[in-house]
Amino acid sequence: MQDRGHAKATVELLQPASSPTGQPSQSMNVSVRVSAGVVYTLSGISVEGAQALSQDEIIQQFPLHPGDLFSATAIAKGLDGMRKLYESRGYISFQIIPRLQTDDVRHTATLILDIKEGKPTAA
Repeated sequence: MQDRGHAKATVELLQPASSPTGQPSQSMNVSVRVSAGVVYTLSGISVEGAQALSQDEIIQQFPLHPGDLFSATAIAKGLDGMRKLYESRGYISFQIIPRLQTDDVRHTATLILDIKEGKPTAA
């Protein structure tokens, strides 16, 4: 669901899982409630704390553009691309803290990337 724009989708366990007879078995009955919520589009990507890479270099790692549906998988791909790019420049101890800021009126989400670069290692 989070790859189809549902940034706030939730899954709630309604009953504890149990086997029908109370005996250990291979099958279980489980009840869940899935709430998709509204569809969000990406309003943009904001980069904070980056000095070794430009904002454009970082944003290019994400296969998302303003107006696209929110996609957790696309964000994960972008974060992985950032990791590879930073590591290729010698930054092995950097940290990325992604945050999602949603506008519940416009149904948009801004991805905020808080970057702690650390120091590059010598080659």
